[in-house]
Amino acid sequence: MPRFFFALLLLCLGAIAQAETYELRNGNLIRRFELKDGRFRTLGWTDKATGRTLDVDSDEFAIRLSDGTVLTADDYEAKVVVYKTRGEAMRSSGSRTLPDIEYVLRSGRTTNPLAPTKVFQVFYPALEPHTTPTFWSKDTSTILKQLEIKWAPGQVDGKAGIEAERFRTKAKASRGGRGEPVVIDDAWIILPHEPTTLTRHTDGNQPAAYAHRFEKVGNHSFVDYNQADVEPKPQEGLVRCLCFPVVSGHTSFSAPIAVFAVPAGSSPEQAVIDYSRPAAKTRSYTHYNNWFDPAGKNLKGDNLPAIHRQFVEALKGSGIKVDGMVPDNGWQDRKSVWQPAQGAFPAGMQDLNKLSETLLSQGSSLGLWMAADGTTNDINWGVGQGYVKAQPNSYFKQYFAHYSLADEKYQRATMQQLATLSNETKVSYLKFDFNHFSNVVPTDRHGHAAEFFGFAVATLPARAKGVFINATNWTWHSPAWLNFADSVWLLAGDDGFNGNWPELSGRAQATTDRDVYFWRMWGDPADRPWFPISNIMTHGIIRNARGQMSFPTDLPRDWSDHVLMHYGRGTLLREWYLSPASVSPDEWKALIAVHQWTEARKADMINTCYVGGRPDDGHAYGYMGWSRDGQTGTLVARNPAAGTATLSVRLDATTFFAGQPGQAWHARMVYPYRMELPTTYRGGETAEISIPGYETVALEFSPGEARGPVFRLAADSSHKVSGTGAQQKVAIKIADFISDRRELLLIGRPALPNLLINGQL
Repeated sequence: MPRFFFALLLLCLGAIAQAETYELRNGNLIRRFELKDGRFRTLGWTDKATGRTLDVDSDEFAIRLSDGTVLTADDYEAKVVVYKTRGEAMRSSGSRTLPDIEYVLRSGRTTNPLAPTKVFQVFYPALEPHTTPTFWSKDTSTILKQLEIKWAPGQVDGKAGIEAERFRTKAKASRGGRGEPVVIDDAWIILPHEPTTLTRHTDGNQPAAYAHRFEKVGNHSFVDYNQADVEPKPQEGLVRCLCFPVVSGHTSFSAPIAVFAVPAGSSPEQAVIDYSRPAAKTRSYTHYNNWFDPAGKNLKGDNLPAIHRQFVEALKGSGIKVDGMVPDNGWQDRKSVWQPAQGAFPAGMQDLNKLSETLLSQGSSLGLWMAADGTTNDINWGVGQGYVKAQPNSYFKQYFAHYSLADEKYQRATMQQLATLSNETKVSYLKFDFNHFSNVVPTDRHGHAAEFFGFAVATLPARAKGVFINATNWTWHSPAWLNFADSVWLLAGDDGFNGNWPELSGRAQATTDRDVYFWRMWGDPADRPWFPISNIMTHGIIRNARGQMSFPTDLPRDWSDHVLMHYGRGTLLREWYLSPASVSPDEWKALIAVHQWTEARKADMINTCYVGGRPDDGHAYGYMGWSRDGQTGTLVARNPAAGTATLSVRLDATTFFAGQPGQAWHARMVYPYRMELPTTYRGGETAEISIPGYETVALEFSPGEARGPVFRLAADSSHKVSGTGAQQKVAIKIADFISDRRELLLIGRPALPNLLINGQL
């Protein structure tokens, strides 16, 4: 804890230690308490920056035992422990903070022998680096709270649930869910630090599990809570933050819960994203992955460094660096805990370290694919070594065998190897795949929390070293994931086409495939993940000798459109599944130009949101990003239909617009051609953007009135209809200015009509 905060707490509490009311302060935030007749409870919060106050009727916490018994702060005698010195505080039960609130079970409050004898309530201004290397935003005043539950020896309830925050409020509450914030009065945020924590509001039961539209899309995670998340006695205005922690010895810890005020001028959604994502989480990482490159599968000797040298040659003079070269699944010895395979690395870690040193000397680095729980490795070998095989729930049984990350022996072995890879091998990136977090011991919900905790512990050395962490399958889009990873997976397939809407280009269908997933999850501003799109892994750009993710008839323009849409989402994890020799000179030019442009627009692109309709219904859509200083904006959009379409973009909080209401804005088209748009757009209103058929566009927004000159577009193709019914004929004349490829989509029901081109079948 910073020394200034230690001193401030000591002064605030020491000055009123004999009074019944207490204030715990951090910056502009004040948490107000009352200690009366041995009952310690929160009265509310005050934000000095805005003058806003939230009053609550608090139970302070709740412990729900497996037999249904519920214990709150009323069942305990409380005292405030104020430490006189920093050393004394470091020896306290909380170890890292002051003050502690110590609760001792009152005599006669319950006959249940499993009732915890003591509870410690611990407060933090921010979590320390040795707890998690992700720093909470320093410009937001916050206070975190955590519970430490002490069980009597031999009387441990391993199936208990803990509510670290439990209070009633008359203010309107919204949001909530799995790892989701509760928003109160659009002014206060209650935010879990861990993505496994559940939040409920309104009557203690809203929303129900998996009620958000985005929670069951794609490769989603599933935990059967068996109704343990349901409050059996709903109460008006009840807010709960609950978890199902594991017991270590005779102690259980709740996950930390943060409370902070929404800054003036910000929306709750933007405030949560800004708070959850410090500057370190907006770094980009461009890398090569060998999964779709047959030439890259060979990891022996100089092969991977040689592929990197091909990238260096292709990118010469561009200023673009391949940050990492990443062997995907297959580099490891499957009868080990993430040791290198003997076939590619005969000297084991010595050879892997040598490969890393070579890549570092060439200006890149080594990244690795892994599954923290050992998925794809020989689990039977591990069981023979004493590692525990997980017992997944019914949903995850359909997938892969894996180890239990809650098993301390396997957890320790994985943590040690990750420490070696981070410190000695100097890996810069780790892609953690197959995150089951499923082991029904003692219950599905407790096992899920224990597996996630095991992941957090095992990966701590890598996070502490600043390794870029990418968590893929079966994650979920809670903002709390940013405390443990730099990016998480879109939850789509590795590759694929979406042909639901007729598009002749393979690259166009591949783009639609990805963007439909974004529409399904981020398409509704009223119920989308409060997780930044730019921190989503999308499985990148694929280009190899097999022509994967493309059609033989694709043109260079189809490639550049595809690349622009990948970067246009704002993605910070630039995944190149590229075989360098398969990328043509024109394709390199397009990739370089788009990469450079995106870097130049980074202030906008890290704040993108989805706008528009569903791509495979033929609707125009795109990604709109605004800089946080309100000075610039960037839109990348496409129209998958043949006819001209209008895309509506709101200049308000739904697109993270940071400009002023009524402020004038103009836009410049920079792709596929350059021109000033003739329309002036206003803050707080809706911009209507016209996009020609089958077009992908990029626009840059700036404050100020629109100005010319404006290009006049050539006339569209013309058509003439004659006859009726079965004798009806449609004659189409292609516009004279069209050259190169001409696309005609013919749809007929119940059968295709006869088609003549230039009078011939």
